[in-house]
Amino acid sequence: MDIQDNSGTASSFYHTAGQDVSGYVDMEVEFYFYAVSMEVNEDFWLQYFDGSTWQTVGSWARGVNFNNNTFYVVTVQIPNTYNYPTNARLRFMCDASGNADDVYIDAITWQGQTAGGADDRLALGQGVVPLATTLGQNFPNPFNPSTEIRFTLSDPGRVSLKVYNVRGELVDTLADGDMVVGPHAVTWEARDRASGVYFYRLEAPGFTETRKMIMLK
Repeated sequence: MDIQDNSGTASSFYHTAGQDVSGYVDMEVEFYFYAVSMEVNEDFWLQYFDGSTWQTVGSWARGVNFNNNTFYVVTVQIPNTYNYPTNARLRFMCDASGNADDVYIDAITWQGQTAGGADDRLALGQGVVPLATTLGQNFPNPFNPSTEIRFTLSDPGRVSLKVYNVRGELVDTLADGDMVVGPHAVTWEARDRASGVYFYRLEAPGFTETRKMIMLK
């Protein structure tokens, strides 16, 4: 999944269904992340809903805790000093300056330990959905000969992802069909294309956005 800017919609992902964690004595969350174009001191954070309020349990700032274009694996403890309710939730939020600043988050595991000492993975993945459809900046950019385009869908439906040249001519169709809610990634293989500026355009239910990318041979 992808969080970006600080709009409050594209910048947030949350666990939709409340999770009963009242029988646990300790919990932790593990996830992978990869940042693109985040500026120094721009940050993102993980929050935990304790039944009444959202509590920040982890935060990461560019230049302090991470750098761009690097994969990280993070484990966050949620000790039992927090309330463990019957409707616990998680959410990720981002505070960046624009839509080209992205944090990609994947492989989220929410795990708790019961009073008897057994570990149990909570059903987090099925309940995490984006609050808004977003289109990320391709990576790498500039690129040669291929690049990856990531996007997330907040609603299922017909989706098209197309590449155009500077004259507005269609160069490639990368996706054209029905897609489900959640994160998606498409690779554009451009080895047979000329160097130059291209534009990719995502059209999804209630959403249209175009971004620029550069092919350098």
